Amino acid sequence: MKDSIEEEKKKIARMKAVNSIIWVLSSTRWDMEEAFQELSSSYAQALREEYPDSREKIEDLSKKSYQAIVDFLSYSWKFAWEEEKEKFSELASFLRRKHNLK
Repeated sequence: MKDSIEEEKKKIARMKAVNSIIWVLSSTRWDMEEAFQELSSSYAQALREEYPDSREKIEDLSKKSYQAIVDFLSYSWKFAWEEEKEKFSELASFLRRKHNLK
């Protein structure tokens, strides 16, 4: 049975949130104290296991950080006012092109 449009929208929003969290956790972990680095890695890994359709791992820290920004802009776009939505979209598109992101 095919999901309803509303169910599909929820799935898309969830994956945007999951990807955003994974990238923030994995791109910032190196600046955390060691105990929190382990927690960040553990949580990111748990999300990857729970959501196997999440984005593939990125090794390059700079690219990983930019992907975090793009995914967060994409996720938070729905909460923004019209003027911010346009800016979020422009910045996300620019970063995707410039850094070859998804």
